[in-house]
Amino acid sequence: MNTRALLVASCLLAACGGPVRAPAPPLALVAPPVVIDASIQVRVDAWTRLSTATEGTTVESQAPEDVPVLIRQIFDEHLPEGPVDVVFVVDTTGSMGDDIDAVKRDMREILAHLRKRNPDHRVGVVAYRDIFDEYLTRTMLSLTDDDRRIQAAISALTVTGGDDWREHVYAGIHTALGQPWRPRVSQHIILMGDAPPHDDYANDPRTLDAVTARAQTAPLHVHIHTIGIRCDATCEKVLVEEAAAAEARGRVVP
Repeated sequence: MNTRALLVASCLLAACGGPVRAPAPPLALVAPPVVIDASIQVRVDAWTRLSTATEGTTVESQAPEDVPVLIRQIFDEHLPEGPVDVVFVVDTTGSMGDDIDAVKRDMREILAHLRKRNPDHRVGVVAYRDIFDEYLTRTMLSLTDDDRRIQAAISALTVTGGDDWREHVYAGIHTALGQPWRPRVSQHIILMGDAPPHDDYANDPRTLDAVTARAQTAPLHVHIHTIGIRCDATCEKVLVEEAAAAEARGRVVP
């Protein structure tokens, strides 16, 4: 048998009687860090615009346990002495679970801290998601001075949904601005979320300019403080999928 015949025979033997290789595992989508970093910067920029336009502040969490600390920091550094109204506006989509749980665990201490520095205080709670979720916004609690009801409203927050990354942040703020604010007290919104606002909904009047203008139109003078939530594994997965879909369409997001 010549050399060519040996090679053919060897190939046939390998194909017919040799060991069968297991199929290669599917490749996991991995987004370059620059894609995630650029997307997160979109949220940071949006948060900064909201707070700057309303004389509020913007802070960033690095872990769920940071969030209660940052809430108390906002109380100490940005709430004046005297009567205050505070509305928490919270993203309740799936990636927010750990962060909301941290606030639930510490809510008793958070309220005790507020009660000590601002005895005349009222708190409200608004949850928001997006237009294709179970609800767009939901008023969990209108402004009240009943700490038991405040704690119950925070405890009732549940997370789910959030098919895309952006959420309807402006709808959440719009709903919060409809709370029964007292006209002659210091007024504050504390916004918590890990995704930037949708600014691509056609003919939706709830925009950055609209909500910030309303927040500063008498009798309102609402300061919007933002707590940027760290993008966790769930958030990063959405960013990876959206980046891959955008690349397939031949464009880059955000």
